[in-house]
Amino acid sequence: MSDTTTKLSRVASLRQALKEATKPVSLSPSSSSQSTTVHTFLLKNVSIPIAVLPKNITVTETKGDNSQSLVSEEGLVLCHVWIRNGKIHKVTTTTSSSSSFTEDDHDVAVVDDNDNAMVVDCQRSLLIPCFVDCHTHLDKTWTVSRTRNKSGTMDEAWLHKEPSDWKHWTLDDLTRRMRFAVQCAIYYGTKALRTHLDGYNCGEDHALEEQLQNNVYAAYTAIKEAYQDQITLQVVANLYLPLYYSHPDLARAHCSRANQVPGAVLGAYIGNTTQTPEDDTCQHLDAMLDLAAEFDMDIDLHIDESNDPHCCALRPLCRSLLKARQKGYQGNVVLGHCCALSLQDDDTKTFICTQLAQLGNVYVVANPFTNLSLQDRRGTKPPLGVEIPAEKPRTPQWRGVTLLQELRQAGVTVASASDNVRDFWLSAGSDYDMLSVWSTTQALCHLDTAPNEGSWADIVTTCPAMAMNLMKDSESPLDVGQSADLVLFPGARYASELFSRPQIDRIVIRKGIILETQLPDYAELDDLMEVASAEKGNPNNKKPKGEAENLLDLLGLNEGETLTSQHLPFTRIPHLYQLESWDCGPTCLMMLLRWLESNDTFSTIDESFPSSILTPRDMEERRRILDAVNTKSIWTSDLMWQLQKWKQHDEKRCQFVLISNNISTADQDYENFEYYQQSFSDDQDRVCWTFTELHRQAVPMMESSHFPLSTVLHVTSRYKDVVAMLLVDNSILRNRREQLDGHPNPSSPTAYAGHYVILCGTSDDPQHVEKANRVRPDNTIATQRLTDTRFGVCCVLANPDPASPSPLEFVMPDHLEAAWRSKGTDDDIIFLRKFV
Repeated sequence: MSDTTTKLSRVASLRQALKEATKPVSLSPSSSSQSTTVHTFLLKNVSIPIAVLPKNITVTETKGDNSQSLVSEEGLVLCHVWIRNGKIHKVTTTTSSSSSFTEDDHDVAVVDDNDNAMVVDCQRSLLIPCFVDCHTHLDKTWTVSRTRNKSGTMDEAWLHKEPSDWKHWTLDDLTRRMRFAVQCAIYYGTKALRTHLDGYNCGEDHALEEQLQNNVYAAYTAIKEAYQDQITLQVVANLYLPLYYSHPDLARAHCSRANQVPGAVLGAYIGNTTQTPEDDTCQHLDAMLDLAAEFDMDIDLHIDESNDPHCCALRPLCRSLLKARQKGYQGNVVLGHCCALSLQDDDTKTFICTQLAQLGNVYVVANPFTNLSLQDRRGTKPPLGVEIPAEKPRTPQWRGVTLLQELRQAGVTVASASDNVRDFWLSAGSDYDMLSVWSTTQALCHLDTAPNEGSWADIVTTCPAMAMNLMKDSESPLDVGQSADLVLFPGARYASELFSRPQIDRIVIRKGIILETQLPDYAELDDLMEVASAEKGNPNNKKPKGEAENLLDLLGLNEGETLTSQHLPFTRIPHLYQLESWDCGPTCLMMLLRWLESNDTFSTIDESFPSSILTPRDMEERRRILDAVNTKSIWTSDLMWQLQKWKQHDEKRCQFVLISNNISTADQDYENFEYYQQSFSDDQDRVCWTFTELHRQAVPMMESSHFPLSTVLHVTSRYKDVVAMLLVDNSILRNRREQLDGHPNPSSPTAYAGHYVILCGTSDDPQHVEKANRVRPDNTIATQRLTDTRFGVCCVLANPDPASPSPLEFVMPDHLEAAWRSKGTDDDIIFLRKFV
């Protein structure tokens, strides 16, 4: 058998052994007849870098009594790691990798009297905590194929390429690119990631600026929620530093908006400050730090990212931060890049490193891929850096990274991060694989001899976690009780092996269980790049249509058909109450059918029109609909299928469009929802078949991860004869302010209650708005930032729920949005236009 075959067999057998080890086992304690489900296993003989050892383990490079060194020359320590119920249970060091345990290993296979651990011999494979990536740009990522930076310079990226790409930043574009990045990070073993989102400066085009911010934050929020069980996401809300001082109202609004995003951090871009007096830069920094203290926010800065040796914004930063500390501000301050620090004279280097260490809670983050590419590049121009002629071939002489060794020696916590990935700032990058970041940082900064590789494993694990306020300096991810979030490298027993290959056979363990994910295919984003390619070939250079324009096209509408600049009276929908707890969807269809067949269009201002009783014809129609659906577990795809049958019967009666974040399958996560559990298996097959048929028949559908409620309200209130049927979480819709305390989380799998309502439009009648405000839960205010809704109006719903206080309900836009966005709804909405 060849060595390669042996290695592959060893890796495969180790993965299989871990799969078996992570299966729960039922135990019967002697003191109880009830069984307890646990899973405990031992990772025997793993090589752990010295920098990430548990805090209770202290090792030195001196030799023990048996003359064997506990720490290898590469800074690795041989250990045994016990994992119990998804958490670190115990970690011990060992001096032997033999198949049998030594006396020093202490009760290696037995964790307690009732729990025998399954032993997995890892044969010296490297083990580290999961990665943490504390500096990325998810809004820009994966754009290089459509917006390539031909010079590779900061000037072209900042002044030309990024602004030219903004027109492509629809919600769908941003969400898909962010999702792709997060999927890559999770696959490679990252458990936490921080992204910078910009305060976009679109000149006089304030509408575009607002739209960009809304789209970017909505996409981020959607991805954060979708992957919250797999990765912790944080956001840095950036603004150009001088604006904090020169435009205080804008800066305060920026902070207020950012502060509404849980865990958000205040950020700033600090350009080349050589032409700005140091006192002025201090004023700018003071203004930002004052707001950070007022809003109780941490800070994350882009600073001294320049090849100019006279650029040293870190000096005024030290002055301003010292004043802020003296006034009581203790927030974390993360300093990204700091490239020009390595170009300062020795006295300045020493002063800055010492000052940063003394200020406390300061973290410096290197971005090796980006700065290796951007710094010392020919074509660099002022004001971003010292000019380097573009015409003459020139190999760079400077590596572009900051003083990691000197900063750590002074006592500053340092980290390394991915930064840009395949965008107009960097054409390639890490692919969000932090192993490549660690490897590149080590090579650029000669960390392998300072003093060894294992001493720097924390720059991609524990140090960025501390910078993100996810871990304290006194903690380690391998401490007892910490979640067992680990990356095992079966193909690497030594650091030299780890950094010599990409380690595609790594095993990611999350909460004690192997994480099985797939690396996404670059081809998944091809259509986003093709839009730009097609646009380049279009002599008219027309801007691609957004989601709102596509919706209007599918409904056969255009802006010229808007009846008035003021919103129309809400549409009158003949009302029916559902007869069962489960037939709200069919009842809404019956109400819509009556509307389609009626001549009435708008309601009077008096909303108290009587609710119709079911006629024999209604009962026959109800029976026909229920027979066609043939289930009590009704999904939106079932209703779309029925609407399609109606349209085939009378094509001129109506036009309809489904918008959802899933137009292909039933979300597997819903199997855990009590609302769906009983018939989920049958539902899954039916939903998949129905969507396939709907696609085959070219039924209008749009997939959108976060379709704006502002657009929904605009279309239903400004266009004649257009309504919308929404799937909402009735536990949220029915929640009133006085009912919030003491009740379970209404968006939890156990409380979710799917329910269909019809949005008839909006009303600005003060009595209606007052009614809506009286029933609006306090906890919906957080959605205000994500929608451009006007709280001078309320939404008008035709609700078939017998518990509804009246045939028409009035709810505030953010109340409706909270119910509509709840996990379980897929953000389902069907727009329906009546042809009169």
